[in-house]
Amino acid sequence: MESMKLLALEASANTVSLAVQNARGRFTDEMPSSNKASAWLIPALLKLLEVAQINLNDLDAILFGQGPGAFTGLRTVCSVVQGLSLGLNESLPIYGVDTLHQLAQAGLNSATPKARLTSSMEDPLQFFCILDARMDEWYVATYEYKNLQWSCSQSPVICKPEVLNFPSSWSHLEFTLCSNIDAPQLQKHNEQLFQNPLLRFSHVFPNASLCLDLAQQLLLSSSAGGELLSPLRATPVYIRDRVALTTQERERAKLI
Repeated sequence: MESMKLLALEASANTVSLAVQNARGRFTDEMPSSNKASAWLIPALLKLLEVAQINLNDLDAILFGQGPGAFTGLRTVCSVVQGLSLGLNESLPIYGVDTLHQLAQAGLNSATPKARLTSSMEDPLQFFCILDARMDEWYVATYEYKNLQWSCSQSPVICKPEVLNFPSSWSHLEFTLCSNIDAPQLQKHNEQLFQNPLLRFSHVFPNASLCLDLAQQLLLSSSAGGELLSPLRATPVYIRDRVALTTQERERAKLI
């Protein structure tokens, strides 16, 4: 894996980030999400590849945050990935990375070495992931890590905080709550989350570097018959088809 030349792009939440990896190491750059991100992305990407001494034509694969997440960020990244692939080499492998899986990977990165070792021999590590979906909604998914492998136990869904789909079987289990929302806000909207004394909270954010952390399993699964994306199928994963609240909905929310 370390010798492969990989590029990752991620813009599904708080930041727009880039990461490049090769035998020389990992190189990263990012900026806060804003309307300037699309103008920043391509020049920053080319500069990062230059620093890493990688030619675009020499890339072994591209990974990108596929969603769910911010509509504008997802569309921006997908258009760049499509353009790069179509312009360079249509056979270049492309991998879409689940945004909430990135949060789980960030939670794993912050776990103790002892916890990681235990997961390789005994019980899996459990990760409950929440991404701010705005409009008073959350994206939610659960993941397990065991024997150095990830599995998704609940695919991403969207819900109101007060009707959170929390796994009842986890009520007395040790697990990590991973979210880009801070703990006080999560607790304000749903007390149930923090009733488990075994809960471990990890305040984390989607990032291109996390896509690279997940690259090994993605590449291995594709070699075992998993799906690779063609350039024109490098499209966002949308769970919700609404971009914003209507004027009437915003006005009603002010009265609550």
